[in-house]
Amino acid sequence: MKVTIHKIKKFFASFFTLEDSAHNIAAGAALGIFFGIMPVEGITTTLVFVTLLKFNKPSALIGMFATNSWTTFFLLPLAALTGGLLFNQSIASLYAQFGRTY
Repeated sequence: MKVTIHKIKKFFASFFTLEDSAHNIAAGAALGIFFGIMPVEGITTTLVFVTLLKFNKPSALIGMFATNSWTTFFLLPLAALTGGLLFNQSIASLYAQFGRTY
């Protein structure tokens, strides 16, 4: 049981570290952004191509999630809330500004 848990921890540790060359990190991010804006299955396609091309998986997933239209529903309100907290704006004023803009 301990060996299995150790293998799982080792897999996740190697999967989520950015200890890679700058080229592989940038290439993974670029590929993730590209597949994030494409109207295909983003996660699966991104992981398959990143694995085949041996680019950095975490940077590809971050790029894909940042530009994927399905994650926009979750990321934009979170970004608005964070920006409101940083610039001392209330949620009501952000909604009012959004309503005036659109």
